[in-house]
Amino acid sequence: MPRPLGCQFCRTPLDAAQEFGFHVQTATAADRNPLTAGRRLPHAAGKPLQCCRECETLIVSGRCVGRDERPAGVRLLLSAVLLVGTAAMTLTAGKWLADGG
Repeated sequence: MPRPLGCQFCRTPLDAAQEFGFHVQTATAADRNPLTAGRRLPHAAGKPLQCCRECETLIVSGRCVGRDERPAGVRLLLSAVLLVGTAAMTLTAGKWLADGG
């Protein structure tokens, strides 16, 4: 028996209806007839996204979904490192120019 597909965002297994819909929409992606489309899964670049119901709800509501999102603490730390690095480079360049470069 083949393994069920997993959500490409959270890696949870898709239920049978989601998996069937993904296969049908992948097979008929080139068909532009709205009568054959039925309920459309979220898509990117014309290809349906392989997502579970929870992630689909988040995508449709406009909230960001992604498994590689960094926590706020990591973003803050990266911003601080970038700020300190930029300040150090600016001070070093200023000192070099003041010494006659």
